[in-house]
Amino acid sequence: MLKITKACEVTKVSTIIVSLYGQPGIGKTSMSSTSNKSLLLDCDSGAYRSEFTGDRVEVKNWSDIVGITVEDIEGYDTIIIDTVGRALEFLSAALIIQNPKLSKKTGELTIAGYGAVKQSFRSWIGGLRTLNKDIVFVSHEKEERTGDDRIVRPDIQGGTYGEILKLADAMGYMYQEGQNRIIDFTPTDYHIGKDSGKIGKIIIPHFGQEPNFLSKIIQQIKDTLNRVSMENRKISQIVSAWRTRIDEIKNSEEANCFLLEIKEEKNPTVLTQVRGLLAKKTKNLGLRVNAHKQYELIVDCPDKKPESSETFCPTQACFTDCPVFTKYKR
Repeated sequence: MLKITKACEVTKVSTIIVSLYGQPGIGKTSMSSTSNKSLLLDCDSGAYRSEFTGDRVEVKNWSDIVGITVEDIEGYDTIIIDTVGRALEFLSAALIIQNPKLSKKTGELTIAGYGAVKQSFRSWIGGLRTLNKDIVFVSHEKEERTGDDRIVRPDIQGGTYGEILKLADAMGYMYQEGQNRIIDFTPTDYHIGKDSGKIGKIIIPHFGQEPNFLSKIIQQIKDTLNRVSMENRKISQIVSAWRTRIDEIKNSEEANCFLLEIKEEKNPTVLTQVRGLLAKKTKNLGLRVNAHKQYELIVDCPDKKPESSETFCPTQACFTDCPVFTKYKR
């Protein structure tokens, strides 16, 4: 049976995906290990060089990754893939063994090969997400140039880069600025970023003093996403109430009465949606806005009968029956 989430329902965000990237030696592995109850999949075999690490699995091939069982990761809240680039190399090698046609004679992947890698990696991540774990992608940086312009992005091959960019709830670039190490989630002209948690640019502390640094960032991202979800729910409920009121409009008089009602609405997001609903409704009724900024019937509309030869005005006696107008008169 199809599970439908109503617009008015709150979607609770309990797990997210974070992508970290930067130059070698900037502290990506150490920072990723400051996440909550983390397990590091050490694909680069370089975790031993990090100043701050937790539990880890040394990965030598793709079988080491797909061989991880639910029981193996049961006690962990965060799974770290370090680095994504090397993990994809392992995956590519495994796929080529299964189907040699996915590679050229040079050993490089064919177009079909890149597609197979993207699909296989996406499927694996999809399975991992069902286990209710936070996921941290760690990547080296790659600089791309277009004429005089340059931009730094994660060093991830093929279409998988675009897939990770879509999957990640947050993407932070780590770099050195003077004496400080920085992580910046804000997208700029110089580097790729993604900041759904409103983290921005912050100084990376010494992890001995802040052993839960990334864990706090992840929690802030979740809190922000859940707050936005709650705000969207409230907006949806308000718009739904206005929609019911709009559905009751039958003529220009009621449409003009409604114009006074929506003056009470102060939320610009709600107003935008309500005005769109009103425009659709009045169009269906064959109404237009006249020079007095009031709705009137389009008399030459073939599907509508003329209401009156007079233009409606809020000062007319008939409008005094409107409860909203009566309230405004007070």
